[in-house]
Amino acid sequence: MGKRDNIQQGKHVRLASSTEAPTSSSKSESQEPKDSGSALATIDGSKQLAKNGLHSHEKSKKGANSKQPLDPEASKKRKKRIRTTIIVVLVVLIALGAGGAFLYFKMRETKSLEMLDASVATIQECDAIVVEVDNAIDEEVTSDRIDFLQGLIDGIPATKEKLSNAYKQATEAVDGISSQDKKKVALAAQEASDARSEMLNYGRNLIQNDIDAFNSATELNNTYALIIEADDLMRKSAANAGNGVIADSISYDKKAQSKLKSASEALSKAKQCYPSADFSVLENYLDHKTKAASYAMATDEAIQKADTTEAKKQNKLFEAEEAKAAEAASKLPKNILQPILDAFENNTLNLRAQYNEARQRAAEADVVLRDYLGVTDVNELDEVLSSTRGLSSGAEEDSSTDE
Repeated sequence: MGKRDNIQQGKHVRLASSTEAPTSSSKSESQEPKDSGSALATIDGSKQLAKNGLHSHEKSKKGANSKQPLDPEASKKRKKRIRTTIIVVLVVLIALGAGGAFLYFKMRETKSLEMLDASVATIQECDAIVVEVDNAIDEEVTSDRIDFLQGLIDGIPATKEKLSNAYKQATEAVDGISSQDKKKVALAAQEASDARSEMLNYGRNLIQNDIDAFNSATELNNTYALIIEADDLMRKSAANAGNGVIADSISYDKKAQSKLKSASEALSKAKQCYPSADFSVLENYLDHKTKAASYAMATDEAIQKADTTEAKKQNKLFEAEEAKAAEAASKLPKNILQPILDAFENNTLNLRAQYNEARQRAAEADVVLRDYLGVTDVNELDEVLSSTRGLSSGAEEDSSTDE
């Protein structure tokens, strides 16, 4: 095996034969190598495999003593090419990253605008219930509307859930929208959905108060009607007793007691329907009236048995209860529904104020949403939720006006 010559700085590289060592280290001409196979050349301590074929052929023609100069610029050029390649790669990566970021934010913006439109559409959908609730609050409650109002209340939870989703959609849209104008619309959608949800909360309580007060008033009217019937029967009983027709008198007494019992049951229902109403004065009156009717019948029964002593005793008790009933009656309100009206006012005063505040918030937010939807013919905020209220109806009005 041949040996490699030492490489001295600034000198040429010497190629040695793989089978024969050089005879001299002087600058004299060396012998031809016997083997023209591949040789190893060492440059600055690194190994490079020489090519076979043409390169080896050229070496065999030049001889083992031929010297090849080292290009000092080669290393610099190679490093420069590497640096240039790295820079190009980095630029490409940065460009791809910037393009990816742009695409990401563009997609986010598009998705946010879609969520905003979905939020507004949901609010429009919910107006079907919101507007009905708003109408119901100001309309008179009648017996034929009770079922409708109860159905309206039953539909509120589902509507509130939709409004909650609309609020979430608007909230996510706010974070992803870059346009300040669109962001303002998303904030208005937040406010509109939240305000409507509060309207439904207070509206449900107001309508429930309407229903409960109406049912209580119905039972209270029945109570008074039954009391009047009982009082009339007791007068007839007294008239028959005065004429000596005791059997008929007792019959009227029994009927009066039955009416008073029914009156007491009706009053109990009135209290259950509207527990906050104070019926104590009427309860006191009814209690004394019921006792009086009982003593009246006991008097008649004693007379029928010819028990004068017992008849006088029972009659005295009757008169005492009648006096107490008369005193209690003097304290009854002129308007028999006054206890319910007072309680209703007390129960709904704050509710109505809170409802109107939420309603105003919704109206102000709707101005922005109407503008976003292209509805520009609404000038008064209150018109947003009155008469033809809601976003959808406003849009229909606008389209019909254009026609």
